[in-house]
Amino acid sequence: MSYFSQFPVTSVVIDGEKLELKQVKNILVRAKFSSYLREKEGLYNPYRIKENDRPDTLAHKFYGRSDLHWLILLFNEIIDPYFDWPLNDRALKNYIAEKYSGTAVYVDDLFYYASGDKRTQEITKFEPIINGNTQATITTPTGTKNLLITSYDPTLSKMIVYGDVGENGAPATTSNSLIITNSNGVEIETKIRYIEPNPTAVHHFENSDGEWLNPRGLPFEEVSESRIRIYTSGTTTTLNLLGEVNNTDYETQLNEKKRTINLIKPEYVNSVLEQFGNLLKPRRKTQI
Repeated sequence: MSYFSQFPVTSVVIDGEKLELKQVKNILVRAKFSSYLREKEGLYNPYRIKENDRPDTLAHKFYGRSDLHWLILLFNEIIDPYFDWPLNDRALKNYIAEKYSGTAVYVDDLFYYASGDKRTQEITKFEPIINGNTQATITTPTGTKNLLITSYDPTLSKMIVYGDVGENGAPATTSNSLIITNSNGVEIETKIRYIEPNPTAVHHFENSDGEWLNPRGLPFEEVSESRIRIYTSGTTTTLNLLGEVNNTDYETQLNEKKRTINLIKPEYVNSVLEQFGNLLKPRRKTQI
């Protein structure tokens, strides 16, 4: 039985002048499991989704009917069968590569004017660093190259850039610099401290209880001055007291959490289907 097979039919006005109507499934109605049923242990068996398991293959395996895939999704309140269901290893790798494309460039917390009368003068926090996609150039011992900066996280001193930034890892010398043209047209210069592929860049820090921590030592909501020097992965001084979670680890953890679901016991399926159909029966004729 498909999910929409028992949905009620309603009349939709196609042409008001000719009073032309069309009979369609009323997909606006909804039915869901109550919290009481979803938490009633005798109704279901816990299951851990394996690599390449799909809702239809599980429905066939446990209920003998692949068309009951929707029952598994509905009972577990899975709205999006593509991204609320755990991805297999290949799909997860592709998802991470696409979501975290580009390169992470960790920069110094101090920014200076790169040109004009104020050259080498430290910039106040009120001067915007980047605003949306921002043009920049990177200067290394091998030369100067153009870049595009798409985001800047001042808490981690991390910028996501696109373009040739050279080799990953800590810069060879302290002379490596990044010159940014901000939204005011002002050229800003700062030093580069570390470069790494975005998939392995720092996502957040957390303690042993899984609570997110602010690497600058204050609760996130209390941070007022963000340009404080911190040290991130790969530099001489590290945040040894904080647990570093990179982007790949974070997405992998989220994906793993989706693997634990509950499956209605086969002996209750027919009763559930009957009640589902009763709930969707129209109580009166409807017209949109």
